Amino acid sequence: MVSPQNASDGRGRIPLIAGSATVAAFLAVGLVVYLLVPRALSVEYERYQGDRVTVDHPRGWAVEEEIEPHASWGAVHFLPPDGDEDFPETAMAVGWYSGPTHEDAGTEAVEAWNEAAAELGFEDWDQEELDPADYADVPGGWDAAMFEDTYTGLDNTAEMFGWQETERFSLALQIHVAESDGTMAYWIAWYGPQSERGSYERVVHETLESFTPRA
Repeated sequence: MVSPQNASDGRGRIPLIAGSATVAAFLAVGLVVYLLVPRALSVEYERYQGDRVTVDHPRGWAVEEEIEPHASWGAVHFLPPDGDEDFPETAMAVGWYSGPTHEDAGTEAVEAWNEAAAELGFEDWDQEELDPADYADVPGGWDAAMFEDTYTGLDNTAEMFGWQETERFSLALQIHVAESDGTMAYWIAWYGPQSERGSYERVVHETLESFTPRA
């Protein structure tokens, strides 16, 4: 026969066991969320100041400028050290060119990217228009457009540096500025593996915020 004391002890164990199971379940869910949510990278920066643009880039990255400067266009690539586990097969680039085909930045950017995508034969290609105001402080008189593309294939940057990962993304901001001798187009872009996109979000924001055409 079970005594009242023992019965009380037994009933008391049930909520304790249930509570322990609930805590364990929450811990398990928390661990899964921790493992699945991308780790936001935090880096220190150096400032690049060129004749046409100023931008911050992660400290220690190589800066590759055009060997022979051109009067009407230019581009600069920023590359992490070889073997950098935080930024595998990744690059940031900035550039500028005069006399864009289209006055509005959106049409210019979409047309140029569509031509490149068709030429390179991308598969599973998807394009999303983003709001430049969410990433950069663009003066009201400047025309800006921003797009993010995901695709399977090697873009020009990946081919240039001999990368292998084909599940990639490209994010680009284009700005058109009316100058005394015509319209000048300025752009900044990130290229990298789709698997790393979430962890790059903070760095992408901070570099785009720093991007300043020297118009």
